[in-house]
Amino acid sequence: GIRVYHINFFVSDFLSEAAPLLETPLSSDVHAGELETSILLHAMPEMVRREKIEGTDDVLITLQDYYSGWLSSEYTPGNGTIGLPTRATPEKGKTLLTYIQNKIVNYLFQIACE
Repeated sequence: GIRVYHINFFVSDFLSEAAPLLETPLSSDVHAGELETSILLHAMPEMVRREKIEGTDDVLITLQDYYSGWLSSEYTPGNGTIGLPTRATPEKGKTLLTYIQNKIVNYLFQIACE
């Protein structure tokens, strides 16, 4: 009897209003790029090995709506990064987390009013 809700950050327009906060197009910020690295730099800076972030880690690709299968190593310099981690900042991370929190709270209010 429990209703389950799912919020899909990456395959919906959830982050569309946050796009101006980033230098990386959302369609190209796939893994360990500007968005995720910024959030971690703000929320858990001890988890980010800043000395490992180099210009060679910046990889921009545009994923299609559907791929039959691929490995991040096919696109990256060997570290799995797809995006622009060199553009990440703790300030962006704080703003992004606030955006995400506000969006989720808004959804919860909508759900509560159903």
